[in-house]
Amino acid sequence: MPRSTAGGSADRGASAPRRELHSDAYIPYRIAFDVEKLTWELEFFVKYFVIGYRGVALTAAERAALQQEWIAIVEELRRNSRAVAIATITVAI
Repeated sequence: MPRSTAGGSADRGASAPRRELHSDAYIPYRIAFDVEKLTWELEFFVKYFVIGYRGVALTAAERAALQQEWIAIVEELRRNSRAVAIATITVAI
């Protein structure tokens, strides 16, 4: 249920875009999606959490399958990078 603000208008909630924030003054509007960084993060997760912490022994075929899935995920995010950045800002506010 929308909340009323002091001015009497209904609160738009986290899902509504905050157009007044769309400015180069805010970092997410100035940066591009970093494919290399996300790929590194995924490898880090497998190396230090899945293998190191959880003790899972992955075969070469399983590692290759994970990497193929990551490529698909990273490419999808890269194609929609501006929408992802804007959605992140909207949810964070």
